[in-house]
Amino acid sequence: LHFRSFSHNPQLTVAEPPSWSAETLCSSLDAWGLPQRKVKVAVFPDTRQDRMLFRGIAMRVVNVATILLGYAAMVQAAELPEFAPYCIIGAGPGGLQVAHLLQAEGAHPVVFERASRAGSFFEAYPRHRKLISSNKVHTGVDNMEFNLRHDWNSLLDFDDHDEPVGLHGTASSALRKQRELQKARRFGNWSKEYFPSADRMVDYLGEYARRHQLDIRYGYEVVGVTKAETPREGFILHVRKCTTYLTQARSCIPDPSPERPTVHCIYVVVATGMQIPNGQVIDQNSDRNSVEGYEAMPIDPANFTNQRVAILGNGNSAFETADHLASATALVHIYGRRRVRLAWETHYVGDVRAVNNHLLDSYQLKSLDALIEMDASAGSDSGMSFNSIKVRKTENGNVRIEDFDRAVYESPDDTPESPLDDPEGKVLLEKFPNVVYAMAQEAKQTEIARNREYDRVIRCLGWRGDLVFLSHLHKSFRDNTKFASVDPFFESKVVPNLFFAGQLSHGRDWRESAGGFIHGFRYLARALARRLLAEFEGIPWPKIVHTFPDDLEYELLPLKLADIALGRLNQASGTYQMFGQLEDMLVFPGGPTWDCTQMSEAALVLEVPKSPSARAAVLGGETFQGYYVTIGFQYGANFSYPACTKTNLGCDVFKVGRVQVNPDKAHLCNFLHPVLRLYSTYGFHGHDRPIEEFHLVEDLLTFFTLKKKHIEPLVEFFGRALKF
Repeated sequence: LHFRSFSHNPQLTVAEPPSWSAETLCSSLDAWGLPQRKVKVAVFPDTRQDRMLFRGIAMRVVNVATILLGYAAMVQAAELPEFAPYCIIGAGPGGLQVAHLLQAEGAHPVVFERASRAGSFFEAYPRHRKLISSNKVHTGVDNMEFNLRHDWNSLLDFDDHDEPVGLHGTASSALRKQRELQKARRFGNWSKEYFPSADRMVDYLGEYARRHQLDIRYGYEVVGVTKAETPREGFILHVRKCTTYLTQARSCIPDPSPERPTVHCIYVVVATGMQIPNGQVIDQNSDRNSVEGYEAMPIDPANFTNQRVAILGNGNSAFETADHLASATALVHIYGRRRVRLAWETHYVGDVRAVNNHLLDSYQLKSLDALIEMDASAGSDSGMSFNSIKVRKTENGNVRIEDFDRAVYESPDDTPESPLDDPEGKVLLEKFPNVVYAMAQEAKQTEIARNREYDRVIRCLGWRGDLVFLSHLHKSFRDNTKFASVDPFFESKVVPNLFFAGQLSHGRDWRESAGGFIHGFRYLARALARRLLAEFEGIPWPKIVHTFPDDLEYELLPLKLADIALGRLNQASGTYQMFGQLEDMLVFPGGPTWDCTQMSEAALVLEVPKSPSARAAVLGGETFQGYYVTIGFQYGANFSYPACTKTNLGCDVFKVGRVQVNPDKAHLCNFLHPVLRLYSTYGFHGHDRPIEEFHLVEDLLTFFTLKKKHIEPLVEFFGRALKF
């Protein structure tokens, strides 16, 4: 008897899903009299940790209702649709996020995934299984929207929202129930670890796909995309069936059948993530098997016992690898093409996180490990290429790194003869044994310092996208650059109706915000979905209309507007996580002769990409005439590395006076703080030229609730806005 989870099998669907419990299934098997030796069990890990014992065999299953008995009458071959309005390529977190948000509004997206389950990337990566995305389960606040600011792993649900009752306000019973439901769906229920295991992410994404009943066609790889006969007719997806998916290699073994089905799509969203390891040219230039890739290296530290290891690259994967091997290796040297970038110094979450940088301790405290940069000049951030590096095998069985900034360790040829030179070595050996030992060690150190010889060399240079399958659409996709060129709504600038989600949407905020990571691109995916729904489904961009009572005095209008803004500044997660990239818009009605004393309402438009064209599109294009205030967050302009190198203040993020407490100098804030801008579409003003930019002073906990520092300055700003 074979057990299988049909939710993970791309070739099988169930006509009538069974509803057995563990008890009834086991009793049925007992009734059939199957002896223990006849039982074979295929275990598919999943989200829940239920365990079922049958004839001494422990099986980890999620939902016994998804166990498939091997009867042909219960299964049928899953067929590809001939047409789908929205085709999403990739069932990683980006693809799942867009699919759910479209489907929840009545659209019909189809997801194509070559692996046999959602989130397959996390089955193999990171190699050493620890995520660097924070999993802060407890914040001391019940507001679920606020808590998403510190939850870096959960995807968004369509009904994720919270009433602005204040951070510690009393919620209604209905709201409390809603919060409990939202809390049960968050990633914190899959792991309580602050840096969780990647295995839990696989579990979580699988459950997310099942809970929302997303239409995912597992085991189908999109190998090409071409244009339909006319641009208005969309695209043709060329698909092949996978018989086996190789998780670590991130590739599938295709079905030998010559059949190549096609699917007609109107809109295509590419969410395939980063797939190709960088630096493979080093492998080609080096001796065979002299370089090991991060994607293929053994992960058991015992394989590196007492070995000298060099790691090419000084990003998170390099430091993750060094940290994992530290207990076994003799030494680890990390080679970087630029100065190491630390996340707490650059405020970019993609740079080296503290959880992985233990090697910096052992380097600075002189414990054999080292950090070696291609350009040794202080403060260099040149980013020289690794492509010229070669790794050669030596006669003694080591591997040697060549052409890596050779001038750093070169010594002059005319070194004067030392009085310690003694060809026979007898005098030194008898009278100065410690000197002899030191001279013997010199040769060994020279292997590393000058010749750069090691037992192992590992390449850890990150990833880039694989967009060659789009090359029939435009020649720019042949180059496999890291990101495609996209507009503010993540639509290709060269191919209309082709969109990018997940990590591939990070090009617009590369090294600036969090768009390359789940806690950032979940909001970019929501902006993309909202654009598709508004443009092609007639569903307007979401907004909250605040109606003012008739008896509200004009003098209190600035206070009311400040109250609306504070509700978002103290809770909103999208504009907070995607600082500098997404903004709310508080829109005022009226024309050139608008009388603000008669103002009866204001509309809060949520999470609009920070771009003049995006603001104009969301507001209705050139037909919109009026005033609005954008509400977002940003860091100080010269607080983060490397921008800080351009000032005379230095780059010490822990310097005395780093916190700005004077509300009159809020524009000098270093840390993340609110920024509001007033726009008008009249006269020489426009969507690209604010009338006024206003900074609100930073707060240690990002609670902007102080009367003198936050509320009164914000009221004064809105007072000026109304007078304008």
